[in-house]
Amino acid sequence: MARRVYLHVGTMKAATSYLQALFDENRDLLAQHGVTWHTTRLSQHAVHDFQGSRMLPPGGEGSWRRLREEIRGTTGDVLVSMELMARMPEREARRLVKGLDADELRVIVTARDLTRIVPSHWQETTQNRGTTTWSDFVAEVCAGEPESPDLDLPFWKNHHLPTIVRTWSAVAGEGNVTLVTIPSSGSGSVWERFASVIGVPADRAVEPSFGNAALGAQSAELMRRLNERVADLEFEEYRRGFKVGLAKHGLADRADKETRTSLSPDQHAWLRDAAIAMVAQLRESGVRVVGDLDDLVGALEPRGPALDPAASTDAELLDAALDGLAILGERLADAQLTNDRLRRRLRGKEEPRRSPQRRLRRRLR
Repeated sequence: MARRVYLHVGTMKAATSYLQALFDENRDLLAQHGVTWHTTRLSQHAVHDFQGSRMLPPGGEGSWRRLREEIRGTTGDVLVSMELMARMPEREARRLVKGLDADELRVIVTARDLTRIVPSHWQETTQNRGTTTWSDFVAEVCAGEPESPDLDLPFWKNHHLPTIVRTWSAVAGEGNVTLVTIPSSGSGSVWERFASVIGVPADRAVEPSFGNAALGAQSAELMRRLNERVADLEFEEYRRGFKVGLAKHGLADRADKETRTSLSPDQHAWLRDAAIAMVAQLRESGVRVVGDLDDLVGALEPRGPALDPAASTDAELLDAALDGLAILGERLADAQLTNDRLRRRLRGKEEPRRSPQRRLRRRLR
């Protein structure tokens, strides 16, 4: 049985995908220092399976049982990472921890300042079938007083740090939760901070090749409008074709050609005040912090002029759509050629291997 389980519960858009990719790339390094990582796929599938989520892909059934068996068969420490655990209510979190059956539990929460989280969270919703406009989304998030946001909203369930820390402290025990802040520019790296918590030398890690790049404003708005037309797709069809095929592996490459979704001065000020209120509560909680709580308070001024993606011109959206069609066309051609090769192989008519075809994705810069 594992000596200790490090449970990285999120939060969303706070370097979780980057860290998970880094864990995948450095499994041997983690193992050399007594930390077992069973891959991002197993962590994510196990939590979806535990929750009975419709987001569990075909073949993922039984992942929760497999993860529990892996943990029971492991000596030393185990790392599990899944950003959707941050929003679990206490009862569900207790049930999950009971199922892990670990001798010791250490919960790690990664967090970023709200002025960067809100635009990033919205554009991520557009890659997960979301149809809410940016203006409606940010207006809902910033409703009421900054010191007392509506904690029933999905956004705040994922990002209200005092509630997340309080919940997991009640489940894991006081002193067993660590908050790791995402550094402001030029003040170190989130991996250095995270590695210090799990006892792994950060400077020996290999950077992952995977990047979870954000979409530009026009591509995010394009995805949002597309979502209104593909509402009947099964989730796995949507995930493969639109979230991964079109957005992550395509439109994200043109982000530098697009404008960035931005907050208005009033929205920026509201979120900054909300962050200041959260930081005050976190200081009072006594939670262990690696980094600086001031990292969670955004800059005094917005990074750029306010931009509503819904105001994108038809020409801007058409340009993004044409790039999207080119991306999907290349992916379709590659899939069909791969399918043809497999069929020939099955028929015993394998052709001599040819030189590699051009890369799947078109350079869009």
